[in-house]
Amino acid sequence: MKKKDLALIVSGATLGTIVLAKSVASRRSIERIPTGHHAIENDELARGYAKISAFPITRPLVQSLATRALRGVNGSGKFLDIGAGPGLLAIELAKGAPKTRVTGIDPSDAMINLAYENVWHAPGPIRERVQFQRGSAELLPFPDKSFDLVVSTLALHHVTDPIKMFNEVSRVLRPNGRFMLFDMRRDMGDLAWFTLWLARNLAPARVREANEPLASRDASYTPAEISNMAWQSDLPLWRVATGNFWLSLENMDTA
Repeated sequence: MKKKDLALIVSGATLGTIVLAKSVASRRSIERIPTGHHAIENDELARGYAKISAFPITRPLVQSLATRALRGVNGSGKFLDIGAGPGLLAIELAKGAPKTRVTGIDPSDAMINLAYENVWHAPGPIRERVQFQRGSAELLPFPDKSFDLVVSTLALHHVTDPIKMFNEVSRVLRPNGRFMLFDMRRDMGDLAWFTLWLARNLAPARVREANEPLASRDASYTPAEISNMAWQSDLPLWRVATGNFWLSLENMDTA
């Protein structure tokens, strides 16, 4: 096959993908639709989410988020992961900061059990420094000024009152502590939404029944909505960073 013919085929396939993505994405909701579930207590559904977390694209994402969260953070101290899910980010944070102790909280006992299964497979020194417990983002079960770093990934859209969550993050942060609250953005681009649509069709049956991850996208916020809520909260200097499919409410000076 000539290079010119191959280029035409690739161009045609790319154009076809873009057209299909725009067609599928045109069905998405513009208004926010809350998920209606804030704790995944069904073991089958929890394991379905864990399988999505094990997709090949997920590990580089988790690693990049850990790197982002650890920028400017001292290599020691106490970290908190809100909505820890299967515990992958908490484990990655412990790997990246060997002198820290990481606590993950989640409202779901099923997720906490999966998180402990994952941490059990981590090296011994990491197992000793990572723990999980049940807890709510809107009423963190910790004293004031307890943590040097507070993170949350893909959990914000499940929270009933984000402003309460932001206030709790501010309360448990130590002076000069860092925070990174990462989530999808509802106004993501067509190709990003199409990728979620494909992921839904490849997900385990129980996850598809919950319309995930599309339901999470529908329940997520826009950067403007997050900014409006952050202004009403007690969070210290903050900014909203954005990408094509994501947003992050974080310290002003995060690179």
